[in-house]
Amino acid sequence: MLNSGFAKDYIDIADHYGLDTQLMKLAEECAEYSAACLKWHVYEGLANNQANPSRKYFSELCDKAGEDCVKELADVLVLSRQIEWLLQKKSTAELREAIEKEMKGKVQRQLNRIEEEKRNAS
Repeated sequence: MLNSGFAKDYIDIADHYGLDTQLMKLAEECAEYSAACLKWHVYEGLANNQANPSRKYFSELCDKAGEDCVKELADVLVLSRQIEWLLQKKSTAELREAIEKEMKGKVQRQLNRIEEEKRNAS
């Protein structure tokens, strides 16, 4: 994940602040991303409502909210990459293994849900 030209910058920032701080920042950025997405969804509904006389106004707000979603997602991804680096560098093997096990379990559960959806599709 850290193979881009920004890799050194990610690492410098991650090493400067450390895992605990960057985990808290990730939680903050995830909340901001969530709020931006919810705002976009509301504005999109209002902009697409044919009966709404303020559609143009909400369309402009929707465009701005979409841009905010992109910015907040970028923040989440930057911090995720920093945390990935810090976990590889500074965490115990047991913690990395526990995280990997949880990730694999979550992926498998979702794949199982998809298979269930396919079986129940008509």
